[in-house]
Amino acid sequence: MRKVFISFVGLGNEQKTPGYDEVAYAWQGKTRKTCFVQTAILCAEGIQSWDAIILLFTEQSAKKHRDLLLDELRRCGSRESQVVVREYFPADEMNPEEQWSWFESLLDLVDSGDRVTFDFTHGYRSIPILFSSAISFLQVAKGIEVAHVLYGVYDRRRQEPYPIVDMRQFYVINQWAEAVVRLTEDADARKLAEVSSRFALPYMKVLSDGRLQEALVAMTDCIRNVDVHHVSASVSRTLAIVEELCRSSSGMEKLLLDLVVRKFTFLAFEDSAPDAYSAGYFEIQLKIIEVLLEHRLYMQAFTAMRECIGSIGMVGLKRAGIKCKGKNRDAAEVFIKMIQFPKEKWDFSKVDERYEKHVDGMAEWYGKLDSLGVIEILKEIGEQKDAAKDKKAGNQASSAESPNLFDLRNGFDHAWTTKNSPGNRRIEEAGKEFFTKLKEAMENMKKGNLL
Repeated sequence: MRKVFISFVGLGNEQKTPGYDEVAYAWQGKTRKTCFVQTAILCAEGIQSWDAIILLFTEQSAKKHRDLLLDELRRCGSRESQVVVREYFPADEMNPEEQWSWFESLLDLVDSGDRVTFDFTHGYRSIPILFSSAISFLQVAKGIEVAHVLYGVYDRRRQEPYPIVDMRQFYVINQWAEAVVRLTEDADARKLAEVSSRFALPYMKVLSDGRLQEALVAMTDCIRNVDVHHVSASVSRTLAIVEELCRSSSGMEKLLLDLVVRKFTFLAFEDSAPDAYSAGYFEIQLKIIEVLLEHRLYMQAFTAMRECIGSIGMVGLKRAGIKCKGKNRDAAEVFIKMIQFPKEKWDFSKVDERYEKHVDGMAEWYGKLDSLGVIEILKEIGEQKDAAKDKKAGNQASSAESPNLFDLRNGFDHAWTTKNSPGNRRIEEAGKEFFTKLKEAMENMKKGNLL
């Protein structure tokens, strides 16, 4: 990791050379009298400690200040290999093309992982805007660490030495905001945990609370792992911590915590651990599927939908008074096979012996669901297409164009080794279609008093 300093050197007073008055600046507990705030910053931290000192000039400012500043830095002990001078920064019209040129030039000056100090003191009013955009972008694109963002306060109304202030905290805030956005948009708490450990601020004590970090990670793990039995309790526990912390938060922290509340409240139920295969159980399943689809976690979403269809089969066992635990859960696979194939193709003669005892019971339950239109809906989601039959009937849609849920899930399992993968667009469309039909199937079951 390089220690890098980047500063723009402006013109100052056009009638004077140098264009800046010699004044005393204070930084890191050290005071230095100089015309150039850059010297005060670099020397306060020890000029030999910098791996790269990058000085940006326009053509005009270079003519006026380049040699003066470089001579001063050499007298302070800088090495020639340390100092990088760039004079290509145009300043004629500051039109959009020039602004973009400045921005892209800044991006080329640092390497991945550099620890960078930026100096905003001199230059045009556009410099802080360009530097700020570059800082935010480089933190993401090159993973730089922002050591300091400095501004030398030159004000004749104040008594010397003039302070050099650090604005870094406002660029760290962007990291916090990104972390919470990633949580709410992608159901991913890892960024928030990382930011809380790397960028602790005295103003961010609430979001740095260890209980909150642990709860957020546990909650998002439950959602991503489709842990139906524990997700509601995990969400409720997280929201209780958030509610407690909200009472001692204000401003930005409160806004970010409110984002978490708005995003996840719908997954918290009063009955945080509903009975297996009850109406509440299916309600949680559907809500988890909705979250997974929203976050484009399609592999997990299709897994959850497959589980949901298997769970519909398990309701029949529960209604028959059979405990839905242990090997009895294998009945879900029997029901899934019934959905995958038409009755004339049912063949359980080679099925695993652990399934055999469930076939008759599942067939009876299948008939009851069929009378309510549930089976027809589920087959629209999961029945295998007969390609030869479709071709004979003149149906040109291929299985890749109109995949069923189980084929899609199997495709994820096997890394799409088939040549006919449906493509991202079809996967997204299929996910929405399947979810709509699952909700319709649940409504039919409720109307038939089967849940």
